[in-house]
Amino acid sequence: MNKTENSKDIISEILDEIINKIVEQKQEQEQEHDPDQEQKTIFVEQIFKTVIQIISKSHNCTNVETLKKYEYYRYSNIIALLRTFIVKINNLNVIDNETKDRLYGYLGYIYIKTDYCKILKNIIYTFKLKHISVRDYSTPNICRIKNILREYINKHYACIGMLQNKELLCTINKELLDDLFCKIIFELTIYMTYFK
Repeated sequence: MNKTENSKDIISEILDEIINKIVEQKQEQEQEHDPDQEQKTIFVEQIFKTVIQIISKSHNCTNVETLKKYEYYRYSNIIALLRTFIVKINNLNVIDNETKDRLYGYLGYIYIKTDYCKILKNIIYTFKLKHISVRDYSTPNICRIKNILREYINKHYACIGMLQNKELLCTINKELLDDLFCKIIFELTIYMTYFK
């Protein structure tokens, strides 16, 4: 191979690289200005804004039943497991499957019947149906929502920390406590599924 052919090959490779770069940039620009992409971004943001609204609402109790003495041990265990699970996610960036399975043993039956579970299933189904991967939508609004969700998880962590006091625990409405636990599971599931 002579110098002229070698030079032509090098020039050809350089031109190919330049053309590929131009094509990539054009595709990126088209994606940025793609109306469908913009609609999906707005859709994803709206879903998570709704999640924050759901989390921020207070639960209205329909009964006044408080915990019975034999339930203290069960609820104390749930509190300890939730706190452990949250600490491992926040501080160690680890999902503790053993703790998650134990929590499911305590709360699975209650959680499956809640609106939180139905909402989560609808979100998952909708994202699959629309072929949306949330990780592709890292807008400032989504980042803000992630931080708000994390704040709620931390507030609930502090709240259940206070409930480790048995005198306080025995005064709490059972329905309210179950709702709090299910809400925390919902928050953690959303966080682990879409923001971790």
